[in-house]
Amino acid sequence: MTAAVVTFESLNQLRLQRAQELLTEDQYLGLKSLVALWHYNHQSLPGFVAGCVHGFDDFCWQHKQVNFSNQVLNFNLNQPIRSDFVGLYAMGSLATLGFGDSSDIDIWLVHSNILSDVQKQHLKSKAKLIQDWYASNFNLEINTYFVHPDKFIEIQSTIVEKDNSGSVERWLLLDEFYRTNICLIGPLISPIADESGLTLHFGAVTNIDATEFFSASLWQLYKAIDCPYKAVLKVLLLEMYADQYPHVDFISEQLCTTCDSSNLETDPYWMLFEKVSEYLLKIGDKFRLEVLRLAFYLKSEIRLSDPRGSDWRYTMMLSLVEEWHWSMEKLELLDDREHWHVGQLLQVNYQLESCLLSSYQKLLDFGREFGLAQSLKSPDLTMLSRKIHSYFNHEQGSIEKLHSLWAEDFWEKSIHLYQLNGAYHINFCADQARSFYQSEHLEDIIFWSIINKVARKKTKWFGVTHDMRQWRRMLANVARSVKVPSVEITEFLKPLKWKKFIVLLNVSDDPSQEWKDNFHWLELTTANPLTLSITGKSLVGSVSILGYNNWGEWYSEHIDSDTAILDALERLSLLSHSGEIPEIDVISAAKKGANIVAMACQNLLIQHLQWQRKLLNKQQKLNPVVLAEQDYLLVVTKDKVTYSNLQNPESSLDALLKVDAQFDQDDDLDIIEIARRNSSLGVKQYFFYRQQNVEVYLYDKNNNLEHFSVEPEMLNSLVESINCFHLFEQQHPEHQAFNLPQFYWIEQVKGQFSIVAFDC
Repeated sequence: MTAAVVTFESLNQLRLQRAQELLTEDQYLGLKSLVALWHYNHQSLPGFVAGCVHGFDDFCWQHKQVNFSNQVLNFNLNQPIRSDFVGLYAMGSLATLGFGDSSDIDIWLVHSNILSDVQKQHLKSKAKLIQDWYASNFNLEINTYFVHPDKFIEIQSTIVEKDNSGSVERWLLLDEFYRTNICLIGPLISPIADESGLTLHFGAVTNIDATEFFSASLWQLYKAIDCPYKAVLKVLLLEMYADQYPHVDFISEQLCTTCDSSNLETDPYWMLFEKVSEYLLKIGDKFRLEVLRLAFYLKSEIRLSDPRGSDWRYTMMLSLVEEWHWSMEKLELLDDREHWHVGQLLQVNYQLESCLLSSYQKLLDFGREFGLAQSLKSPDLTMLSRKIHSYFNHEQGSIEKLHSLWAEDFWEKSIHLYQLNGAYHINFCADQARSFYQSEHLEDIIFWSIINKVARKKTKWFGVTHDMRQWRRMLANVARSVKVPSVEITEFLKPLKWKKFIVLLNVSDDPSQEWKDNFHWLELTTANPLTLSITGKSLVGSVSILGYNNWGEWYSEHIDSDTAILDALERLSLLSHSGEIPEIDVISAAKKGANIVAMACQNLLIQHLQWQRKLLNKQQKLNPVVLAEQDYLLVVTKDKVTYSNLQNPESSLDALLKVDAQFDQDDDLDIIEIARRNSSLGVKQYFFYRQQNVEVYLYDKNNNLEHFSVEPEMLNSLVESINCFHLFEQQHPEHQAFNLPQFYWIEQVKGQFSIVAFDC
């Protein structure tokens, strides 16, 4: 036995011992029994699937039965001996400083033969049954990967796409596996090929294409949306590796030199933290070093302010925070994170986000240096960049999302609203020197508070000038309306579609406040409320639109004019000009007549959007309306709804004569129509249609159309060059870094057109 094998054996035993200390007795016994559940495939045991491959070559199991606290597993079985598997390994944070109560356990099941599709499906079914059994009996989340040593790139996983990036992260996953694995059965794992035959090697992590650095960083940013403090560690690791490229000193390979028989205290997460800390100190980035420390501490779920902490991690972490000179007050604050208020959550959100985006900018610099964009796959790039953009987006009008992190219930019991320097501010106390959110528009304060669940029904608002009863009714209506389903990952491969609009009336400007008697109320109940006016003004004052799209993004727009409801109709007709009409809820904050005016506005909007969808190309529908005793002409076309004041004959004539003439008669109007239906404001979209050449229909962010052709063999180069320009050459604000162009095929099958994501 070589010295390396002795070292790996000793390290494996140490990790098993540490895992036993961190798990409950049942959990650890369940982990050990996992080997038997994959060796046997019997109807009396959890995970039985008829016909599923099973069995380990060197299986040795002394127990005829295993007694858990709530059940007994009988292993006194007579089954034909099979050996379809090479080994079973745990990986990730188990037995390290990074393992906490909420951590999951990744399992690699190494199989000896290439599996058929049927065998793979059987394995997935068995893994799902075992996974469910462990979750219900031991409160353990287990994720199983099926791996062939010679076909590592073809990893099959029971985890759906949101957790598994396929080959994009292959080398990063392998680096983590080499440095964190625990052998449950089978050969020991070595990051370096060993000719003794006593260890298992999945290949080197050193021969890495530069493209994979950038692709993996995108994927880690994607994961940051769900667990930002975990992603910070890995994104910074990627940045450090990119800084060393092409001579990367992988942490997994350092195990072979630093972890000898006399130095077995090396913890994989500690190693990761120390190496990244050295890198940040080298470049003088003290801000991100502090964020790294914060993320590392929180990831471990150790609470040093609790004197009852006793396992081996407590001592190791205590030595670290002493080096960082953290006070007991800071530790107590971090350890009470489930009860943080909104201001504290916002501060940590900002720190984590700034750290992640700074890493991304540095990785962009790496991409420019090595010209790696030519190899990026368009579907991966589309899906990942859109999801990342939906979270990190700070463009004008976007409603920022607050990550709850660890807070269990952070709604504020009281919110103080005040105006300062032309903006609205809110705070959880009356101190106007601080605010946890601000906006020029009061409606954005409402939207942000409700979407992020900062305000609830029981929240008391102070500083509100509206009638409190109507204010609470309005908030309750908005809260009901913003409840939307979660976004499936496949939506990011589809064109943007608006799913819902909330039209909020009379928050910033409420003409009904000027009603002095009951005469107006009588008029309101006997006539169309939009035709009436108060001192020459419409009953609709301010209008704000909150829109939700299929990418999970919320956007707001604000209109304050005498014709605000008509301007809102025009805007909605541009945002959603085809397909099914999005759900539209109109909510009024008016002191008087709120429901009647809201219903009239909703009817106006939906009626004209329905007409818009029934029109053919170049058709128009004219509809005269009266708003605040003024006559207007609404002109409905397939592309939009416009209006003009009938007191101005010239503008009315212009509206009647407006006809789109962008295309020649030779253009294929059917193709243009399907592209138009799927185009959206705010996103640059390319639609491709195969003919003798590839016809390209480009809609810019303002929905202007450009049409040109390219030769089929040049299409991939075109897409690559466009991605390269937007990623590495175009100078754009940080908040637009992920708003990449979208690419789609227009396909025709049996006369029916459809849109599918572009694939190189």
